[in-house]
Amino acid sequence: MNYNLEKEMIPVIEKYVVNKFKCEAIAEELPVNHRIVDIVLAKVSYPEENRLQAYKTSFNKLTMAELDVLADIYIKKQVSIHYLIKKLRMDSNSIKEKYLNKFLENNLISRFSKYRYRTTEWAEIKVENMIAIEAKLSDWKTVLNQAIDNFAFADYSYVAIDETICSEKIISQFVGRNIGILSVGKENMVKLVYKPKINKNTIPGDFALQRILVCRDLICNKSKWKLV
Repeated sequence: MNYNLEKEMIPVIEKYVVNKFKCEAIAEELPVNHRIVDIVLAKVSYPEENRLQAYKTSFNKLTMAELDVLADIYIKKQVSIHYLIKKLRMDSNSIKEKYLNKFLENNLISRFSKYRYRTTEWAEIKVENMIAIEAKLSDWKTVLNQAIDNFAFADYSYVAIDETICSEKIISQFVGRNIGILSVGKENMVKLVYKPKINKNTIPGDFALQRILVCRDLICNKSKWKLV
């Protein structure tokens, strides 16, 4: 092995992938579905920062349940009350009382017809091509399962493993499941062994929630997501 601990690999991997994948935002040890993902990158189009600071207080008021609903509106840009009734399995009055009124009061959405709502200026943040990376020294079976789990939200799922275990047999296990491979070697050398195709099997709720959390963290200067 070229490293004694997995955490020693993280800064080496980050330096490589930020440049290689040309992403604007990064998070370390990101909580996703009761797991911690080692590194997640995202291509982000971020408007002039000062314009969005007005939304900091609004986002800080939201619970995770409220963020989950707002995330769906963010992805779709606009929704009807009829869509929300079907999605949330609640009547219109309950949806308004529990979610929409709060979003409206905090200028996170606007109402543009009797039954339709859309996001406001904060949604100019565009989050694209989210890339999840799991690092492992030797336990390739565990990292394989972790990488598969990341298909729930990531456009691309990668593993970063010590070059000493990058045998053809092990590589084929990842390639066959459309998981990208980075090998980490001596003298902090990282190589792209396999570049996967885009993942088209994300789970809509997970996909949307992770993207709005990028928006929230960048607006509110939270500790997880940061611009690079």
